Amino acid sequence: MFSGYFCRDESGHRTDGIAGCRSAKRDSPKLKLAHPDSALNENNCLSMKVIQKYFLALVPPPEILEKAHQIKLSIREEFGIKYALKSPPHITVKMPFDYNEAKEDVLVERLSEQLREQEPFVVKISGVGAFGNRVVFLSIEKSEPLLRLQLQVKEFCKKQLHLVDELSDRNFNPHMTVAFKDLKAVHFAEVLSRVREQAFVAEYSTGDLTLLKRIGGAWNLHRNIPFKR
Repeated sequence: MFSGYFCRDESGHRTDGIAGCRSAKRDSPKLKLAHPDSALNENNCLSMKVIQKYFLALVPPPEILEKAHQIKLSIREEFGIKYALKSPPHITVKMPFDYNEAKEDVLVERLSEQLREQEPFVVKISGVGAFGNRVVFLSIEKSEPLLRLQLQVKEFCKKQLHLVDELSDRNFNPHMTVAFKDLKAVHFAEVLSRVREQAFVAEYSTGDLTLLKRIGGAWNLHRNIPFKR
């Protein structure tokens, strides 16, 4: 639908594509969008919302992130289970939600305001757990600071983003997933055993919340929202 668009500035320079014209229009508001099909006009394209998927999580420091990532890789190599590799190791604080990409800065600004008094706290990784026979994870200690943070983020999402409470909001069980979705019941016991062999105990101080964004079918570390410094 959006192929063929272009715009020209006052000197006649041409910019192709919706994204390029949006960017150019910020610098030169008088720019007009053109397309061979006049029914596809500037008003119904440049004003369109681009809805993306995001979620909020605590992401461990590089050395711990790498250890957890290696567990995922070993599961893929031995069992062909790879869906968990679509996101970096993390502790979900708010499950995926839809949001207007153009308002990312507003979201980050509001979250920063919400978390400006949040003190850094220690996260402890210890043990292995499972949800039924389809999810295997590294267990995270339910500390009071972590539970308070999750409650704070949950209330923020209800009031500011108008998101409804999900089961994961009401029954918060912090964890770091290493296998799910494509983990079949027939492989569950073996995978659980292998993860227990490779599991580790660690603790670290977390000082920010991460906004992850779905890009090209994978979750990317997108923006960090720091706690009180």
